[in-house]
Amino acid sequence: MIMENLQTIGPFFAGIWILTILLSVLRPQRFLNSFLLMAALMVTVLFFSGFFGDEGRIWFLLISFLLVMLGLFLVPLLLILNGVQMLRRESFSPAHVL
Repeated sequence: MIMENLQTIGPFFAGIWILTILLSVLRPQRFLNSFLLMAALMVTVLFFSGFFGDEGRIWFLLISFLLVMLGLFLVPLLLILNGVQMLRRESFSPAHVL
């Protein structure tokens, strides 16, 4: 089972990570890099889920899903806290409110 995972997803896993790192080093300002990183992370989760049994795979995917949801919840919260902190350090002006 592990060898099947390495043979089927392994080359795609390695290729997408090499492409992501190469393009990020060559052109770090491109928006495509964020999509490649997200795709590489999704392939990584699928790749590593193949190393567990059926029940372990379900738990691994569930924990990965919950971590992504936690990140999606925390990013807006941290941005709001950053905006409040910026308003405290700077002055309250229309430019800062925007």
